[in-house]
Amino acid sequence: AAGRTWTSSDGSKTFEGELQSYDSATGKVTVTLANRKRLSFAHDKLSAEDIAWLKKNGNRAGGGGGSSTKV
Repeated sequence: AAGRTWTSSDGSKTFEGELQSYDSATGKVTVTLANRKRLSFAHDKLSAEDIAWLKKNGNRAGGGGGSSTKV
């Protein structure tokens, strides 16, 4: 997965990072930042657009979780 700009749920912060994994069952996202630090957090910390992107593309990053959970 290529790096992208992520936006916080309230739109106040953005950061660049490459998706490492996304578990749709738990909502856990792991991203590697430009400085090579890994960041793990719940997907509800992200904007609705980022969550939609994760649901569409997240499993390609090697994350777990099936796509059976549709909201």
